[in-house]
Amino acid sequence: RAAGGVGSKLAVAGGLLGQPIEVGSVRREDYDFIAPGAVGTPVSKCPDAYDVLQANTSPSVATRRGHQFPAAFLSIASGLQEHGPSSKTPMPYCHM
Repeated sequence: RAAGGVGSKLAVAGGLLGQPIEVGSVRREDYDFIAPGAVGTPVSKCPDAYDVLQANTSPSVATRRGHQFPAAFLSIASGLQEHGPSSKTPMPYCHM
């Protein structure tokens, strides 16, 4: 319910329309993957070359949790991580 229940509501609506939606969560390892110098990334040997990794050269099916790290990137790049449920200014967000 971190996104104000948006994901759950979309999942119910998708089920009713015959288009199931799986609700997932962004995890610590998703943020670790986009950190400068993260092992297994295209620029892992260049930790000073970027602040956060935006894209990977491998397909998402070949990258561990490859469907989730883009959400972690958006959270960092946009500043959403500063607006979690316990912040002064919470902002519901759902990445699809």
